[in-house]
Amino acid sequence: MNYRQMVPGIFLRRPNRFIAHIEINGKEEICHVKNTGRCRELLQPGVRVWCQRAENPNRKTAWDLIAVRKGGKLINMDAQAPNRVFAEWAAQFEPQLTALRREVTFGRSRLDFCLETPYGLHYVEVKGVTLENDGVCAFPDAPTTRGVKHLRELTDCVSEGYEAYVLLVIQMKGVSEFRPHDETDPDFGRAMRGAQAGGVRILAVDCRVKPDEMRIDTAVAVDLIPAIRKKPTKPEHQMILTRILCLVFVACSFLFATRNIPIIVSLMSFSWGVVSGCFIGPYIWGLFSKKITKIAALTGMLGGLLTVGLSTLVISLNSGFSSAAAKSPEMGVSAMAISMIIVPLVSAFTQNTEAETDRVSELFNCFKEIK
Repeated sequence: MNYRQMVPGIFLRRPNRFIAHIEINGKEEICHVKNTGRCRELLQPGVRVWCQRAENPNRKTAWDLIAVRKGGKLINMDAQAPNRVFAEWAAQFEPQLTALRREVTFGRSRLDFCLETPYGLHYVEVKGVTLENDGVCAFPDAPTTRGVKHLRELTDCVSEGYEAYVLLVIQMKGVSEFRPHDETDPDFGRAMRGAQAGGVRILAVDCRVKPDEMRIDTAVAVDLIPAIRKKPTKPEHQMILTRILCLVFVACSFLFATRNIPIIVSLMSFSWGVVSGCFIGPYIWGLFSKKITKIAALTGMLGGLLTVGLSTLVISLNSGFSSAAAKSPEMGVSAMAISMIIVPLVSAFTQNTEAETDRVSELFNCFKEIK
């Protein structure tokens, strides 16, 4: 789905759930917020946002708040967008789709979609997800009795012989998994696990997001196992434990250095040679250039690994493993050099996909904002 007439702005404040004050082109504007959730982790004063000019010139608010930048992630916060992108994507979700119906009544609820196929009906409830922390997404960000009711109705769909799905549309890229937000709404978490046990399929997908566009992209892992909450460790106890572990590390290092244990020295030389040879090229070049490609990074890693592996094999066959162990520092240095040469060379002849290019741009934009 696409948006028109998009402009950037700076978020100032949100006096209630429905409006926000945004600085657009140097002027403070009142914008309609197309998401009644709390969104406190997104709408922080000073963050960069994108707004769409309303098509109706007589509307009280001339702008709609659509997207917001959170660190390196661009997040679409339009609550209507998930259903719209699913409607566009439905034929890929179900290749044998013959008809798509919206807002379908089942029991005492209205479910988002009913997909008609040659082998039966599929009911789908779509949930938009904008809450994210360290790559883990969660829903909901506020208690939702309506969401619990939908999950129970979907379970009834399955018991009557239909297929039922919950599709969690994560309105951003760069996430690793989804979990129900038990801290905010434990009833919803229990209902989601109960629905899965009753045959409802729980799926999650992320989205490629631009200021004026959002598209469903790839599947995301769903973790429904309740987290085990341990008693938090006091900061002073963490400091004591850190100091003890540091002393243990120093003691072990001193022991290995003074005792000159051959197997330990050999293992450390080989491990550091392999690790540095595989990762130094992609890491260094990737920090400073947008032009480094994914294929080049993988090739550099493989080149470093093969340099150490093949050198060890050849020397061991000719002179024995002890000779190879003695040459491990030289092999590590050679692997690093090979990796540093291969990465920019392969990048000159390869290209990233559109999604990979967008992700790299997001990361570099994050550094620009920090500056």
